[in-house]
Parts: sequence; C-alpha cells; structure tokens
Amino acid sequence: MVTGRKTYLSFGKPLPNRKNMVITTSNNINDAGVLVFHSINEFIEYSKKHVDEEIFVVGGANIFEQLVPYADRLYKTEIEHDFDGDTYMPTINYDNFKLINTIPGKVDDKNIYDFNFKVFQKNKIKFAGVYFETFYKIFYSIHNFFCSFNIILFY
Repeated sequence: MVTGRKTYLSFGKPLPNRKNMVITTSNNINDAGVLVFHSINEFIEYSKKHVDEEIFVVGGANIFEQLVPYADRLYKTEIEHDFDGDTYMPTINYDNFKLINTIPGKVDDKNIYDFNFKVFQKNKIKFAGVYFETFYKIFYSIHNFFCSFNIILFY
C-alpha cells in the first residue's frame, strides 16, 4: 500500500502484514521496513520494476489525485448517505473504467447505512485487432521496451 506522509502518520506505525510505502518530500519518516519515495516519479519508477505487485493507494487526497491516471483498477465503497466533510476525493473520469463487480454491503450495528463495494477495471485499448494489454505483455517480454504496473485506488 502507498500513502502520503500525513495519512501514514495518522496510522501511528507501519500497518502489519503488508508493504508500507510513503510518498513525501519530507525526510522525517525512518520507520524500519517502510519504503519512502520523495516524488511521484520516484514511486512510478519503483512500480515499473515491480509489475507483479498490486499496489493499493490508500490516501491522502493529493496522492489519489496524482495517481488516478496510473490506476488499473478502482475499489470503491459507496455509502448511501450524505456526510459533512472537509476533504473530498478527486474527480475520476469513470468513462475510462468499466464496472466489473458490485457487492452489496451488510447493514448491521457497525454499518448503519446501505452501502456497496464496487470494482472498476481500466478500459483496454484495442490495437490492430489485439487488446493493448495483451499486445503490451508480448512486446514487453520480447523487447523489454514497454513497461506497465498495477496501481489500485482503494477508497
């Protein structure tokens, strides 16, 4: 998972059982086992070298906004209620994604509002009769020319 500095610090410590990555211009994160990137570009370069990893973007809003163009999949929780708040998700052009799954949430003592979990997959581009994703994988494996990575927004 990757976060911005403020979101990471709100956890109080690295979260267990996952790779913790932080994008920050600050030099004050020195926790053992935490990968720190000092720019979005530095993180993108890391991601290109780790194409088999699913990397979940868990916030904050600025990190979401900068990484939306790179996302292959979106996991979205939609709560059927209006809330007051001071931070909002960036606008996402859902024309670039296809809804592939909707799972209704269960209303209970902890979840008092109706909600749905939705999964969106980035639309594939068809190139010369072949989906670009397949074309890319073949081309990359042969020529090591193209590169891709899985960045997933989780919100």
